[in-house]
Amino acid sequence: NRGGRHVAVKIVKNVDRYCEAARSETQVLEHLNTTDPSSTL
Repeated sequence: NRGGRHVAVKIVKNVDRYCEAARSETQVLEHLNTTDPSSTL
């Protein structure tokens, strides 16, 4: 719980294909965060 909001944590194995997928997911989440500051999505 961060500032009264729920957050999620994802653990990724240290395997190249998993790490690359996690980086992609991070980019998508960061994009959503910047385009939706009120967290409606």
